[in-house]
Amino acid sequence: MILVNKPQNQYHHVIEELKSFIERILNEREDNLGLSIALTNDQEIIWARGFGFTDHTRKERVTNDTLFSSQSMGKCFTATTFLILVSQGLVNLDDSIRKYYPKFKINTIHGTPEDEIAQITFRRMLSHRAGLTHEAPVGNNYDNALCSFEEHVQSISEGWLKSPVGSEMSYSNLGYDLTGYVMGLIKNRSFKEVIDEELFQPLGITNATYVIEEALKKSFAKGYDGRFAYPAVQVPMLGAGGLYISVLDVAKLISFHLRKGKIEQKQLINPDLLEEMYKPQFLETKEFGYGFGLYSVVKIENAKVYGHAGGGYGYQTNMQWLPEFRIGVVVLSNNMKNSRVESIAQKALKLMVNNSDKYKFKPISPELLKRLEGTYCADGNLAPQLLRISYENEKLFVYYMNGTRIELFPQSYTELISQSSIKFSFELDRESKPIAIYIDDGLFPYKAKYNDGPNDGLGPNQQEWQKYSGIYIYEEESRPSYLGLVVINGFLYLIFRDNLKLHQFENNIYFTADGEVLILNKGELNYKGIHAEKIDFDIDQFIKSIFQKDFKFDNYYSAVSSLINILTTFQGFKQALDFIEKIVQIDKDFMGNFINFGKRLFAIGKLQQAEVCFTKVLKIDSENREAKKMSEQIKCKD
Repeated sequence: MILVNKPQNQYHHVIEELKSFIERILNEREDNLGLSIALTNDQEIIWARGFGFTDHTRKERVTNDTLFSSQSMGKCFTATTFLILVSQGLVNLDDSIRKYYPKFKINTIHGTPEDEIAQITFRRMLSHRAGLTHEAPVGNNYDNALCSFEEHVQSISEGWLKSPVGSEMSYSNLGYDLTGYVMGLIKNRSFKEVIDEELFQPLGITNATYVIEEALKKSFAKGYDGRFAYPAVQVPMLGAGGLYISVLDVAKLISFHLRKGKIEQKQLINPDLLEEMYKPQFLETKEFGYGFGLYSVVKIENAKVYGHAGGGYGYQTNMQWLPEFRIGVVVLSNNMKNSRVESIAQKALKLMVNNSDKYKFKPISPELLKRLEGTYCADGNLAPQLLRISYENEKLFVYYMNGTRIELFPQSYTELISQSSIKFSFELDRESKPIAIYIDDGLFPYKAKYNDGPNDGLGPNQQEWQKYSGIYIYEEESRPSYLGLVVINGFLYLIFRDNLKLHQFENNIYFTADGEVLILNKGELNYKGIHAEKIDFDIDQFIKSIFQKDFKFDNYYSAVSSLINILTTFQGFKQALDFIEKIVQIDKDFMGNFINFGKRLFAIGKLQQAEVCFTKVLKIDSENREAKKMSEQIKCKD
């Protein structure tokens, strides 16, 4: 029996505290909009409630039944349904995709396509270890053209593997979309029909849909990024996150997991398979990490928390549960900014459950530590895309582009650890030069591959690269954004948020350090599914164009952010600084670009330039905490 808003007495104080906490969050900013939450256990929904509004007209309030886009949280629904089919004996986790999808193909520079495809198993796709990139050529996060789920999946065959199959973890939508598509082939149904018959109907999930037209007929929360409204369009990435669902229906999935895969007395998922779903794959000794469509990252009262989050198209989602206590929570928001769904979920679990020493430095010779210096490129879907390793005052530090600086304590000449127990394991080639760092941070262990460093020397400086150098424009979620190509120290670089060195494969095909493909053509390029066209960029004209738009910051913040690093690389610090100053005069919301620019300059070691940025901020807002904190950090370094 499902009970809603009839909490047991022991949860009364929990609900009252959560209500106050959520209302404070929604009142912090004018553009905070709507949110829905549900608390559940293995038998019933304890409490569910909607807060705020479905859109900025503020005419319709969010309810328990309001549909939100699940985003990546929907991966758990796909994985759960797949394990039901495995439990029925229709497919095995270690079967190759080729067995059920014989027409599947993909390009690769790692071995032969057939050998690599033979190793693409469902286990690897569901645990993000199939070597797949994140985006398909058609129907990706940068492609606004309408397409069907089938067209989206079939286009994957036109793409490239980013790493050898099984060699590493790289978060990918494609593994889940392919799994969902193959589920349809196995059952001779569409993916939507399979998940409805095998999961939704048995669990009593009645309000969820993968079809945007059906979602819009119901109470529907429109997605926002600040005040920027995302168009309500069909998301083709169904298996990876195309589900529209309410908190009540998500709570039913959580209860199903808390009952260990049972509906009444019927065991839909074999208990052994559920154990596989919950544990990190291919890392038998690792306690935390990604399983199949869910992950574990923390403990509460020494009990492991499982779940999955999602974000994009104006939504933030988070579901978590504690099997040992048989309780769970789901939080859905229709605003990507400041929604704080994860902190709300964590607070809820902690309230429901109950109402580190620094590592010693092991002396390692400076020569061995200095060879590790450089920038390293990580999978941007899992972690900060670029980080820098720097040797300073006989110590090694890691810098992230958000301004974070962490000291690393050597445990051996390739193994280092942070004070918060994050392990950094360096992989070296035969000449003891760095290849990559394996970073075990508890949630998603990932590799950051060597991008460039102070000992690289000069590159070949090919003459043909000059014709490719310049600024390119593309659309990111219906808004303009920019990237650049430039030759630095004789090497061709892609400026996409960070400066990524390109490695030529053949002719016009290049790869970044993290395995993403870039294809160059005359006047255009394609980078991991992003189609961009070369333009003659005019700063003054761009600034004038901002005046013509409402919600200037929401429409142009990604464009401005992308241009700052490009202008710095092409024209220098002073020109980039002048550009930000002009933009801030238009809309003070852009002041955050001063802070982000300063943090990046700090991370790459340009302290004086970073201090100029933070000084600019403090002249406008003398109480700005971030600018004060970063200025103090620079003074401490000096």
